[in-house]
Amino acid sequence: MVDLADNSAGGKPVTLKAVALRKGISKRYLENLATQLRIARLVLAISGRGGGYRLARSADKITLAEILDAIMGRMSIAECVREPQICPRADKCPTRKVWVALQDQILAVLGQYSLADLSELGMDEGLFCQSAGLMQAPGCPEA
Repeated sequence: MVDLADNSAGGKPVTLKAVALRKGISKRYLENLATQLRIARLVLAISGRGGGYRLARSADKITLAEILDAIMGRMSIAECVREPQICPRADKCPTRKVWVALQDQILAVLGQYSLADLSELGMDEGLFCQSAGLMQAPGCPEA
C-alpha cells in the first residue's frame, strides 16, 4: 500500500511485478494481498495494457486500521473480546475487561494513522523500518 501511494503519481496504476521487485516481496503473495484489498475497496484493479493497481481513495483517507482489517480480518487480541458468548464468565471476567480496553486502544491508534502518514515516514529511507525495529523485514534497507 505504501508503494502504491508512493508510485502512483496522477492515479497511474502500479503493477504488482514492479512492487515485488522494489520491495523484495513475492508477486504471488502480493496478488493475494491485492485481492483482499480490492474486496475491501481500498485499491482498484485496472486491467489492460498499462494496468495494475491504484489506491481507491487518497492515501490520507485510508487508515492503517482499514488496511489491517482488510488483510487480517477483524482484529481481536483474545477470542472472547470479539465473541463474548463463547465464555460463560465473559461479563464478569476482569481479564476480558483489560483485553477489551487494550484492543480499543490499539484500534484507536491504528485509526489515527493514515497510509499517507506511513509514506511520509519514508520506508524507503529506513525511517519507518528503524523506528518499528524492522530493519531485517522485506522492503527495508539492510542495517
